[in-house]
Amino acid sequence: MPTSKVSAVTFLSEDVFELVLERDGVIFRPGDCFAIANPSGVSRPYSASSGNKEACLRFIIRRMPNGQVSQWLAARAPGDAVDITLPFGWFRPGHHLDDGGDPNDQSIFVATGTGIAPFRVRCGVPGTYGRSSVFMGSAA
Repeated sequence: MPTSKVSAVTFLSEDVFELVLERDGVIFRPGDCFAIANPSGVSRPYSASSGNKEACLRFIIRRMPNGQVSQWLAARAPGDAVDITLPFGWFRPGHHLDDGGDPNDQSIFVATGTGIAPFRVRCGVPGTYGRSSVFMGSAA
């Protein structure tokens, strides 16, 4: 499994954090997943929340009680190495403009919690997709 170095771990709340990894030239499409493993080889899939034109890979992760991977990732520091697979997945709603999508196409998405990760790029990278609206729900 390839490795990547941690650039940052930033807590967004008590249990949700953003993991930023060096991209190292990895080619992916918004909506792709990566499996990230702890030193014991236990892995979990995480959707990238970064755009494919960003210089880093970003993931929004919920630190789960007794989570074998999320707890370990939450404790990483810049420069630490993590094992990460090449991208995989098929979640590519809407039409990417690079693939001949119509800039007038409209999409509406609803997501909750860390499930917002693959939608982040839809609103954050102008000129990538047609018009998109993302509605996010969260627990109080």
